[in-house]
Amino acid sequence: MFVYEKKLEYPIRIKNSNPALAKFICSQYGGPDGELGASLRYLSQRYAMPYPELSAILTDIGTEELGHLEMVGTIVYQLTRSMTPEQIKQSGYDTYFVDHTAGVFPQFASGTPWTAATIGVTGDVIADLSEDMSAEQKARKTYDNILRLCDDPDVTDVIRFLREREVVHYQRFGEALRQAAFQVGSIITTTGFSSCDFDLWPTLSKEILVMLMFIGACAGSTGGGIKVSRFLILGKTLAKELKTALHPQVVAPARMDGKLLNHETIRTTNVFVAAYIFIFAGSFFLISLNGFDMVTNFTAVAATLNNIGPGLVKVGPMQNFGCFADPAKLVLIFDMLAGRLEIFPMLVLFMPDTWRRF
Repeated sequence: MFVYEKKLEYPIRIKNSNPALAKFICSQYGGPDGELGASLRYLSQRYAMPYPELSAILTDIGTEELGHLEMVGTIVYQLTRSMTPEQIKQSGYDTYFVDHTAGVFPQFASGTPWTAATIGVTGDVIADLSEDMSAEQKARKTYDNILRLCDDPDVTDVIRFLREREVVHYQRFGEALRQAAFQVGSIITTTGFSSCDFDLWPTLSKEILVMLMFIGACAGSTGGGIKVSRFLILGKTLAKELKTALHPQVVAPARMDGKLLNHETIRTTNVFVAAYIFIFAGSFFLISLNGFDMVTNFTAVAATLNNIGPGLVKVGPMQNFGCFADPAKLVLIFDMLAGRLEIFPMLVLFMPDTWRRF
């Protein structure tokens, strides 16, 4: 619940009427980047935030934006409460005055009424926080434009305060986005760190993290996963085969970094992916004998074979692998070694010819 303190966040005492000024300041009341849309955006987005810290930030800023809405409405009212008929006609405020008199109505500076189409609530943490940062910069820009047009010190003092608060909000959303982006960076580089329980994130966000588990780090790194370069080679090989299927007589060599991909490179990549799929499927089947749900089993294998660390559900970032029986743990240990040492060296260890040489 909200607690209303019956005073403005910053004092407003405007002495002179100026309907021309009120005409464009009202855009920050109900305009495309105004305080009404901002407060509704943040207070609506908070429900889908994956962990309490982000929800708290959105609640804090959303309620403060309600206070800013009250401040902008007060500015507009004080600029128009004592205006004369001559001021109304000269400022072009007459069309507004006919409909609303000196009331404060949410609309754009152009006269378009406020609409909820100006706000976005996707339910995805990265998309929503990115939009929030953009919205704060747009609001800051609007206040900058108002300051360029305003010559009343009673008004500019308040507008500067509101502008500063938009900058603070931008910084807070940036910190929130950093927390979310950290999980993405940790997953794709197979670092294994987690600063929050991303198992509570929306389904789309978790699906993205699982896909990043398979992509993994770059070639030559000590990170796990299939590796970015192998995915590039697979994509280029697929494009080459499709082109050849459409035009059998065309010679369409696959290139990477401006260099031709020879047959040996493509062959070893395909064999690696085939071996990866074989080990993943076998491991998934074996640990499924424990009777856990599919998401737990799937992400447990993905987390170990790709050297990620945490998975989802019973092996989530706030859980561990202790729930698995010893035979399943041995399977996951093999997956961890195969993911860290690469698959081929581990498979070679199980070939009889390897031991006959020594």
